[in-house]
Amino acid sequence: MSANVMNQYSKGLFHIISGIKLIMRSPKLMAFSVIPFLIDLLLLYIGFSWGWGEIAGKADLIVAKVFDPGTIWYSVLYYPLWILFTATFVLLLVYSVFLVATVVAAPFNALLAEEALKYLNKLEDRKFKLNRWVQMTTKMMIVALMKAVIFAIVGLVLFVMSFIPGLNLVAAFLACLIIAFDNIDYSLEIYELSLKQRFEFYRQNITEFSGAASFLALTVLIPGLTLLLLPAAVVGSAEMAGRVRGGVVSNEKSNS
Repeated sequence: MSANVMNQYSKGLFHIISGIKLIMRSPKLMAFSVIPFLIDLLLLYIGFSWGWGEIAGKADLIVAKVFDPGTIWYSVLYYPLWILFTATFVLLLVYSVFLVATVVAAPFNALLAEEALKYLNKLEDRKFKLNRWVQMTTKMMIVALMKAVIFAIVGLVLFVMSFIPGLNLVAAFLACLIIAFDNIDYSLEIYELSLKQRFEFYRQNITEFSGAASFLALTVLIPGLTLLLLPAAVVGSAEMAGRVRGGVVSNEKSNS
């Protein structure tokens, strides 16, 4: 049992690595990943250009409110607290940019996930149809907006938790778990799973998702890296969705 758990966890841990390998092997996947990557890069640049100065100032302000600048505790604990609060604000900034990217890049991530499933022979290949793409894009934008609202509410709760010692690590992991869920949601949308079926999918594969969240948590150590790896995470998650569901899936509704 424990060996199986570790196997599932390790598969999730290497989701993004698997996605990178698949993208490097397929020129088509490489092409489909360019637009979402550029969108994430642009949003990341805008976010950090505006937010970095604000982060440093806010961290200084909070440390000064926790301890009087004239006390010895302020001198001793200034840098540890400054690092803690700065890391918290960086995570919040990355999460905020992720929310915007969830909406803006949604149609392109959906196309990337669909192409990955076809490349892996987990979805029937079909010719591109403009009306189908417009219909899927509209649906994905609506879903992305709904998810962004839900993620924003959850993010506020996690942000409050992040100021409580011990809970800040839990909050960071839960934020990464949400991102891991979102990465595979494009594939589950293509497979036309209902909301109930998706929650059941998350529950049954929570160990693998925990592995994926752990890797995402490590990428947070380099500000912005998490967002730049999202296209690879979408492809790696598509591989998981196809592997778990098994066989070639015919999406009849999409062909109609």
